[in-house]
Amino acid sequence: MFYFYFQDFTQQVLLNQFKKIPNEQIQIYSNEESSLLPKLRLPTMADKPSPIIIFPQENFYFSYDTEQNSTNCHRNNKNCQQSIIGDHSDDPHHLSMRTAFFAYGPLFKKGHINEPVLMTDVYALLRQILCLSPFPSSRGGLFHIHNMLDLTSLSNTCAHLYLSSLNMIKSVSTQVNNQNNTINNDLKLVQINITEKYQIPYYHHHHLIQMSITID
Repeated sequence: MFYFYFQDFTQQVLLNQFKKIPNEQIQIYSNEESSLLPKLRLPTMADKPSPIIIFPQENFYFSYDTEQNSTNCHRNNKNCQQSIIGDHSDDPHHLSMRTAFFAYGPLFKKGHINEPVLMTDVYALLRQILCLSPFPSSRGGLFHIHNMLDLTSLSNTCAHLYLSSLNMIKSVSTQVNNQNNTINNDLKLVQINITEKYQIPYYHHHHLIQMSITID
């Protein structure tokens, strides 16, 4: 995707030049058009939005002039090969612009092929597997995420985690009261390791209260 800011050229002259390129190769948008796609109305790094935005069509990309990339190679280095920098489309409606999402572990179904998910869905998915409160989704629920999860294992893990946390907090509180005979309001940090069976949990901070949960 290219943003264009004008100095010596007027907007209309530049638009006329770009319109000579076949529509099968690029998409041209102007910020003055009322039909500008919502994904193009995002704030940019510059203070002033670009008057013209250009996307390459599927199977096409923009390549930079090698002179712009000459700084990557030192003049005295004859073995250095200048790389070609390109910019392709990022329209998620094109299958070629999508990437793969792989997930494995005791909380995921084995061999399950899920429907496409968005990058914003991953955050909600992480909250689920970490047993945190669900996060509102703009896609009308998290059903498409739940399909990839083994809800039985997830429920058992979260319940085990909750009960173990309560027991650990109760144990810490009892130890503090027995030692000092007073209520200590200092916060105690608990490190929780959730591992699969037959795996050794890894503890990094020795000064934290350790708790291990093993998933069969």
